[in-house]
Amino acid sequence: EALPSVSLVPFVVESLGRVSPEARALIRSLAPSSPSERSLVIRCALQDLSVLVQTRLAEQLRSAEAGRTRGA
Repeated sequence: EALPSVSLVPFVVESLGRVSPEARALIRSLAPSSPSERSLVIRCALQDLSVLVQTRLAEQLRSAEAGRTRGA
């Protein structure tokens, strides 16, 4: 093993924005430890990630539809 102290974390987000338990755990591990900040940071990170995935999916669908109507 070339880098024994480094581990790979599968960061999976479904097409509708659901985050895998491993990705959620990584986000939680990077969040601040202060209870007043922690929940807000985690909630915002998960929401931002979900919105980003859904936005990109919508862009892909619109792009595919535009190419389909032009070629028809």
